[in-house]
Amino acid sequence: MSKKATIILRCDANAEIGYGHLSRSIALYELLCVNFNCFIVTGNNNVNHIVPTHIQVALIPINLTPTQEGNWLLEKFSKNCILITDGYQYNEFYQQAIKQLLIPLVAVDDLAVHHQYADVVLNHAPKIAAKNYSKESYTHLSLGCRFAMLRSVFYDNFLEEIPKNKFKNIFISFGGSDQTKICVNAIKGLANYSKNITLNILVGNELISNNIAKDCVDTIKPKFHYGLTSNEVFDLIRQADLCIVSASTIMLEVASIGKPLIIGYFVKNQAFMYTGGIESGLAHGIGNLKDFDFNTIRNKIAEFESKNLLGAMMERQRKHFQSPIRNNITTLIQSLIDRLNFVPATASDGALLLHWRNDPTTIENSIVTQAVNPEDHHNWLSKILNDASVQLFIVHADKETIGTVRINSTLRDKEISWTIAPNHRGKGYGKTIVNKLVNSLEGTVIAQIKNSNIASKKIAEYAGLKMVSETNDLIKYQLKIS
Repeated sequence: MSKKATIILRCDANAEIGYGHLSRSIALYELLCVNFNCFIVTGNNNVNHIVPTHIQVALIPINLTPTQEGNWLLEKFSKNCILITDGYQYNEFYQQAIKQLLIPLVAVDDLAVHHQYADVVLNHAPKIAAKNYSKESYTHLSLGCRFAMLRSVFYDNFLEEIPKNKFKNIFISFGGSDQTKICVNAIKGLANYSKNITLNILVGNELISNNIAKDCVDTIKPKFHYGLTSNEVFDLIRQADLCIVSASTIMLEVASIGKPLIIGYFVKNQAFMYTGGIESGLAHGIGNLKDFDFNTIRNKIAEFESKNLLGAMMERQRKHFQSPIRNNITTLIQSLIDRLNFVPATASDGALLLHWRNDPTTIENSIVTQAVNPEDHHNWLSKILNDASVQLFIVHADKETIGTVRINSTLRDKEISWTIAPNHRGKGYGKTIVNKLVNSLEGTVIAQIKNSNIASKKIAEYAGLKMVSETNDLIKYQLKIS
């Protein structure tokens, strides 16, 4: 299976809704692009200042229905794709439409307010529990820090530093949508803590930094940063003695390298992250940032220090992030691709294969329209299993055995054939199985299908094969793969 699957990372971002969804998608892109062909798909054409130049971005037309969007994605990208959504507009109605199109779906969901139809749900908030979700029986929940969606530089980089007693370099980030009033209050409050601190503030753009600065002319002069690379953000955090951030992905990135950490929240989607960060001991909490009196921040910092919380916090951060977690999401995506497992057939599969072969519908659609006796079937299977030019697979989906595929290879082409187990027909497995099979092959792929076999013709066409000839009610389908 040599071809890379395509990963579509669907998100939107702007100053109003913030850039968290896009930042997370960029992190996933950089994590997954080693093993998969990745694209970020967005309806916003003004994200160039956020997206690194090496990332493949596709603009999707706006105002499409979920079904129209799914069809656009299938036309634009390979059918051998997985869709990862990050945003609150991708609700249960969107998910149902995507699943109807047989697109494997991963939903990044930090709100847990609607029923989940996705194949996989990702939420990297610490301590998040499965009971928070309503979902389909097949939906797999991948929850907690072991599925942390971090920018690549933050993986496997725990600093093992001894925390300082006094904080002289403080890093602040409240998100790309930048709650200006909160940031101004934080600067003024920290001026009461000490006039002799270096204050590095990560903001969304220059305009926001100017708005904050003009309201802080009589306080300490912070250094504003925007449009930074992942490595530059890492360096800012690495140099800090204390980080004060919102309860979002940036919280996990700070914790992942081992830093004294104070967190707050100001929007609903930060609730799980805030609660989990406090309960797991990764951070010290100051509650709702909109309500918090930053004039008391010096007291919170003093409390932070006097209670000797730093050593315990560093230890908890180490336990969460020192073990390798980089590959967990890659493995998760690969397992979703491999949910259909092609297992080489053996002689012990003979009875099952004979049962499928002699099913009335299979007989009707076979080139040889007669039942096969056990002895002939045994001889045929023995020959196939000893023929190096033939590959015969039993296909499993999770714990179910759902069909079989065969590849007959010659120097010129690969002829494929398939049978879906009678009790699994009509569920869309045929399209998924053959599409995955075709996308694993190279050269010329052909299939011989009876004209009356409507279902198999649709399956072949879905996998990209085109009709090239018809002889004696037998249609030849073909696809040349470079």
